[in-house]
Amino acid sequence: MVGRETMLLETERMILRPPYVGDADAIQALADNFGVARWMSTFPHPYPEDGALTYLNDRESKWNDRSDMALALIERRSGAFMGILGVLLKEEGFWEVGYWLGEPFWGKGYATEATRAALVWAFDTFGMDEVFARHFVGNAASAGVLKKCGFRYTGETSQLFSKSLDREVENLWMVLDRNNQ
Repeated sequence: MVGRETMLLETERMILRPPYVGDADAIQALADNFGVARWMSTFPHPYPEDGALTYLNDRESKWNDRSDMALALIERRSGAFMGILGVLLKEEGFWEVGYWLGEPFWGKGYATEATRAALVWAFDTFGMDEVFARHFVGNAASAGVLKKCGFRYTGETSQLFSKSLDREVENLWMVLDRNNQ
């Protein structure tokens, strides 16, 4: 398996690599935005002052046990940190992909580009047959990204507690199998 220190994916406009402590200021700035936090179950708003460092300090162990391979999304042209994409092995035994982008990078195709690259890598690296994703009801942008990547709705829904909204939010589940990527 590719180690955290050597992991690097490149696309036409982006570099995907593990996040490091040097990304903390950018994560902090981009995550402390209600427009981002409202679509994430795990982001409180306002984002806590030590939130980025707490997140980053937890990444290495999760990478090593394959439970969460987080990738920093870096704009190739400017070197700007744009967000995070994660490929997660859930406790229930299934794979899930999730992502977030800072608002300055919305609507430019970055999430689709990053998700496609990460999925090719994940299917090849982990030999998985399918991967799941979910999005909050009403998050048309995320639904569009997943559809462009070949995901289809499973018909399943679930509730997740949203820290920023301080309530349960309905999620729509989607799936992509190896043959449709």
